[in-house]
Amino acid sequence: MLQSLDSLIAFVVVLLTTSLIVTILVQMLSAAFALRGKNLGNALALTFQNIHPPIGAKAYKLAARILSDPRLSDSTFARKDKGKPTDSSQTGPWGWWNILKGWQLATAIRPEEIHDLLGQISADQSESLAEDATVLLKMLGAPTDLASAAHGKISMLAEIANGLVDGEQKTKIAAAIAESQNALQLLASNVTEQFDDAKTKLTKWFEAAENRSQQWFQTHIRVLTIFCGTLIAFTLQLDTVEIFKFISTNATARAALAGSAEKLVDQAGGILEKNGSILDMVFAAEQKAFPGVPLADNLPKACTNTTQLHDRIRAAVPAGAETDFDKKYAVAESQGIAAYYKARREQMDDLTKGVAAAGFDLMPAELGQRWPGPDAWMGHIAGMLITAGLLSLGAPFWYNCLKNLTSLRPAVAKLIDDEKAAE
Repeated sequence: MLQSLDSLIAFVVVLLTTSLIVTILVQMLSAAFALRGKNLGNALALTFQNIHPPIGAKAYKLAARILSDPRLSDSTFARKDKGKPTDSSQTGPWGWWNILKGWQLATAIRPEEIHDLLGQISADQSESLAEDATVLLKMLGAPTDLASAAHGKISMLAEIANGLVDGEQKTKIAAAIAESQNALQLLASNVTEQFDDAKTKLTKWFEAAENRSQQWFQTHIRVLTIFCGTLIAFTLQLDTVEIFKFISTNATARAALAGSAEKLVDQAGGILEKNGSILDMVFAAEQKAFPGVPLADNLPKACTNTTQLHDRIRAAVPAGAETDFDKKYAVAESQGIAAYYKARREQMDDLTKGVAAAGFDLMPAELGQRWPGPDAWMGHIAGMLITAGLLSLGAPFWYNCLKNLTSLRPAVAKLIDDEKAAE
């Protein structure tokens, strides 16, 4: 019984190791295709179209303008100058196949940030999308015409003041001033209420679209996982039947693989929990670049992109000590991003070496040569398809399986020892 359990543990070790490699590969492809930013851009454009259907294809240009704004975008391809947002020629939905598009888009944004940027774009007449932003704000109920009302009251007061100032004129001026003050107080109250209402409406629209963008992103990740799992299974010629046969008949390899299970559980937990930890890497590099600046350890979790991290670190720098801050930050940011991808590659190497040390050659010296010859290779297609299907379940599934099996083994071993002692 214990031997069967060890065989199952060793088999899951191989599958978890391969699934982690697939997961790391999917993460790299997701970053290369900018899937998260593209799906967010499609969701934001859909929000604009729902608010104002006639905006049509311009919704994608406006979404690209907002998500590529230097104050929001965490992409290394976006312009960092706040006065020069990345130009956009987007006229339709972003697709995962558009490799050269979407790299400049932010991967996260808040509804209030969208509302504020719409206001800034609307107020800047040099913006080509100013009119569209104004229309969207008006559809949301933002107070775009209240300023003209205040101007009318003040103009009336100026016109009266230009006349002769006698007793009757003084009375008129005093009445106009009182009326203007009351109107302006009411105006200020209405402005606040209408801005709050506009933000509430935008939040409602955007949250619904954002949930859909998360579903789109998860679907794309699922498709990539299946594709990469199939690619790995056939490239490395991993036949489930042959793998289990090897583990069942090779006591040394079985014991070594089962013995490495607990170490792999710890390693897998670190990989899965660190998913999307590029901000952590950048933050670590920034701490080295600014050793004298007090920075909270949880700062990366409070930020959605590297631009926000930049602003918060700069705010923590003492006055007079910010010489060449942007240059130092840019260097440290590049180092952090490079460290992130380097860590991913090292994780893949460690996984393959760990399984190889236990006696299973996951990565043969010559890819595709595990079973030389087309006839031998064709005989393992069914087994490789089964492997691809098992890998499509994802690393979290096999991680939980291995955790449960490793916690079960001591109980089974104790039960067997107790039975022997009783006999």
